[in-house]
Amino acid sequence: MRLKDLILWNKDNKELKENSRPLSLFDREFDRLMNGFFSDFHFPVERNETWGKTFQPSINIMENEAEIRIEAELPGLTEKDIEVNLEKNVLSISGEKRIEKKDEKENYRLIESSYGKFCRRIELPDGVNQEGIEAEFKGGLMTIRVPRIEVAKQDIKKIEVKKVE
Repeated sequence: MRLKDLILWNKDNKELKENSRPLSLFDREFDRLMNGFFSDFHFPVERNETWGKTFQPSINIMENEAEIRIEAELPGLTEKDIEVNLEKNVLSISGEKRIEKKDEKENYRLIESSYGKFCRRIELPDGVNQEGIEAEFKGGLMTIRVPRIEVAKQDIKKIEVKKVE
């Protein structure tokens, strides 16, 4: 074995050698197994070259007697970039965060911004009014209100228990 066979980068062709990613076969097989395992759930498990770099909005879910409130942080997006759907009892928030402009003249040393398609799915409990769901978007924060079905308050009548002799 020659020393240049151990070097992963060749300055002449500027490409990584094929054996530079010994775990890529493992990664693909792992993805296949995990996607098969989680296929019955509402969230796919995907790993790719940008693992950890794709955009995934943070969500908060709060509830009280009247409603369930879902907040999704969607910085850099507008209401036109977002789609909210309800299928059966699953609420989906999806969209795409795009790179607006790529400056070819700039040399980047660090990129922490994340971009790409996203989809968050939330299974709603029974007892919600699906027809009354509302979504609002303001300043990068989307708020979805899911009203609960009002349960009629029953008048409770106390019945006296008499002693029989």
